[in-house]
Amino acid sequence: HFDTHIVMTSRGCPWACTFCGAETTWGRGFRAESVEYVLSALEKALHRLPVKMIQIKDDTFTTNKKRVFDICKGIRARGLQFFWSCDTRVDLLTEPLLKEMRLAGCQRLSLGVESGSQEILDKIDKKITPDEIIASTRMAKKYGIKVRYYMMLGNRGETVKTFQETLDFLKRAEPHEYVFSCLSIYPG
Repeated sequence: HFDTHIVMTSRGCPWACTFCGAETTWGRGFRAESVEYVLSALEKALHRLPVKMIQIKDDTFTTNKKRVFDICKGIRARGLQFFWSCDTRVDLLTEPLLKEMRLAGCQRLSLGVESGSQEILDKIDKKITPDEIIASTRMAKKYGIKVRYYMMLGNRGETVKTFQETLDFLKRAEPHEYVFSCLSIYPG
């Protein structure tokens, strides 16, 4: 009902990272709007916005790769001209997917990295490695997509040593930007 540059095309996330509130917020699992619904919503938003940049703020936009391919192809087929960003996981990116996303206007990926310490990644059940993070970052950059990391401080087991590992990792990984948040505990 209101003009906004923020769009949600799905809810939930099938992963179970220990720090995340997605399950409490949306319930367990992943549910997505149809490709046609998403394309119509994007088209409608573009007609109302004074800027041509949309943020897709799904928990994990690329959970269903086929759906993302279809959305990207639909954006191009409808001739929609805009830039967009999305949030996702490093282990859900492939070269063909990144290429299609870029051709459809994806300008930035925000990746849930959390830590550069394998010890912390294991303790929060992230199911990724620093090497996977770096590989995905390089792949995205190859297609001209800016990379932002969501980082965390204060997860279970965090020490000065693990935080230093994270800082050293950021120098190696070279994202375009990163944002740190402190772990905050809420009921549920």
